[in-house]
Amino acid sequence: MIPIPKGSKRCECQVNFQGLETHENDVEVQLWHRRVFHTVIESVLEPIQQIMSTGEVMFCADNAQRLCFPILCQYIGDMEEQWLLTCMVRQHCPKCYHHHESQRNSKFTQQIASTRRVPQRRHPPPNSKRTDLDAQQCRKAYRSQPNNAVAPRLLGYHRDAPFSRLYPLGGTIDAVGPDLLHQISKCFMDYLIKSWIWKLIEITWKGKASLDQVKLEFDARFAVMPKYTNLRRFNDGIMAEKHYWTVHEYKQMMKTIVGTLMGLCPPEGIFLIREYLHIHRLSHYAVHTDESLEWLRDSIKTFFQCLRNPTGPFIKNGLVQPDYEPQRLHYFFHYADTVIAKGALPSYSTDRTEIYHKAYKNAFQRSNKVEGQSLKFILSEQTTLSAFQNMVDNFDPMAPRKGDEIQSENSGLKATEDHPDDDLELDRLEDLEPVVKLNPAQIGLTTFTWPKHPQRSRSGRASVIEKSLFLNGFHRSVNQYFRARLASTNNIQSNVHEVAFDPELDVFNSIRISYPSWFPDEVGVDVVFLSANRRNGKQAKELIEPSPPAMITERINANPNRRYDVVLVKSPERGSRLPGSMSKRQVAQILLLLKLRNQLDGTEENLAYVSWFETKRKDDTSGLYLVARKTTTAVIDIIKVERPVHLIPKFGSDIGVTAEMKRDLDRVASNRRMAQSNTPLSNKAVDAMSHYQEFWLNTWIDSDMYKRISICSL
Repeated sequence: MIPIPKGSKRCECQVNFQGLETHENDVEVQLWHRRVFHTVIESVLEPIQQIMSTGEVMFCADNAQRLCFPILCQYIGDMEEQWLLTCMVRQHCPKCYHHHESQRNSKFTQQIASTRRVPQRRHPPPNSKRTDLDAQQCRKAYRSQPNNAVAPRLLGYHRDAPFSRLYPLGGTIDAVGPDLLHQISKCFMDYLIKSWIWKLIEITWKGKASLDQVKLEFDARFAVMPKYTNLRRFNDGIMAEKHYWTVHEYKQMMKTIVGTLMGLCPPEGIFLIREYLHIHRLSHYAVHTDESLEWLRDSIKTFFQCLRNPTGPFIKNGLVQPDYEPQRLHYFFHYADTVIAKGALPSYSTDRTEIYHKAYKNAFQRSNKVEGQSLKFILSEQTTLSAFQNMVDNFDPMAPRKGDEIQSENSGLKATEDHPDDDLELDRLEDLEPVVKLNPAQIGLTTFTWPKHPQRSRSGRASVIEKSLFLNGFHRSVNQYFRARLASTNNIQSNVHEVAFDPELDVFNSIRISYPSWFPDEVGVDVVFLSANRRNGKQAKELIEPSPPAMITERINANPNRRYDVVLVKSPERGSRLPGSMSKRQVAQILLLLKLRNQLDGTEENLAYVSWFETKRKDDTSGLYLVARKTTTAVIDIIKVERPVHLIPKFGSDIGVTAEMKRDLDRVASNRRMAQSNTPLSNKAVDAMSHYQEFWLNTWIDSDMYKRISICSL
């Protein structure tokens, strides 16, 4: 048992080990916390520690018996827990000798350096690697001087040894690693947006517009963002909300933040956000190659160069110091080395344990929120065995889980929790497409799954559909498609251009597309290392083994009551004009999904009626492609569709325009709900897609789009 220091209580202020004024009881309390923490872990792991030297005979995968020795390999924890786990002083890096310069007290450092009690020890360079052996030797060197409590702290160590001090191999310093949840994910809002980007926006618009107007414009852009599968809609924006965001909501913001800030934020801020998103995407790769690791290192280096550029806006406006490098951001430099040593980083995330915080947060919301009393309520409600047993006893295996489809008893309609703000899908349950199950022959191929039954109210002859759905030019596009198809066959008729086609068509509201998330040169071969130069036009790749989970399945909507989705279309004939990764590709909006039986040869045609976008240019700062709506339409074979894409409107730099448009959209949506009309004319898509002519092609929407449409080659 470890006694609690008498008369000590927890203090809100943090203990400063660099010579600033501290309270003795605070140091004693933290010392007591460390000893309890490490004593408990050492006791729990004692059975494993006993066989670390003797070994244990175990059966291996080849059915052979071998003498195995367990080693502490990986310990996942946030930064505060890592400092506690390794017995290190805050703001010191557990992997190297970096120390956040802005936290140092130069006067105290000079005072310690001049004292005679500190032995002369040459400090290692900041980029040197820490080891458990070095930490043990450092503590041993100063153990003979009990009165000199500050000397080990100059190197970042507390005098207490961690629970792994007796392990023959490995230790806590080697076991700890990056935490993607609290570093690359949560630091997006804490550092990038709040501390740098938003303050830079305030400085930029000072004297031009009020802060409230800028916030209103910023929130309106998030609110009118076009819908997309698995994309969170922030109907009230993000600055107007006062609650704490979750890490999942941060990741949703990352998907659209670049296009949202275009026109509001200076180019230097957009470039910094882009580099941060590069780090985020590359650090979440499931499998790495040498090339992808070089891209990760290069993105981290470029990010800090932009942030600490002496002539940049962040240094000039005093947002950061020239030596600014807090520990949570400094950990980026160890990402690539950690991948080489222990594998990909997605497993290095405490989001696996974040779910256990929900019970305590819910208990806090039910309490009176008074310090002390609320803590007693949480402990009495959530940390007793009876509360856990009660949860087990009341567990209902048949209860719906988050993400499951919810069926409306009254209307027989369908809604999903993934899209709580979407309009109800008007497809009847019997018309929905079946669950997609891929067989081995389909893995690696783009496949389409059609619903069982078409929408009879919108099916008929091409000429009739054109009139009933107000699609001017649809019948002409159908004729052009069939004439081009006949002209490409061997039996070319002389009067092919005089034939008028008015076939019977079946119209569908949606289909499902399944496409691979890898490319041919990523499968079963080593990727040849290419230079990390950003002007080589290459995209960092990861070596993937083809499997059913690597196939992506999404829905493509062409429903006036829901939305008209935008897709990427393969266009081999356009390869010579378009630059970069958009070569041989076009963007189109799906207006109709068609199925017919060709009366000429009896074959079945799977078609889509689309409205084209023109790829105009690529923005050098954001790396996004600018596309503009065209007046031309066409009927294409559905097999040309590569995947769905997301477009972000080009909002511009006028404050208040988007906020006014949001009010108009809200008014139209309210009138539509009151009218309860189902005609295609009144149910025209009520979103930003119908109000803008130019859009940014969003390559941050998911990892596949990030790799497919390269934005790294500038």
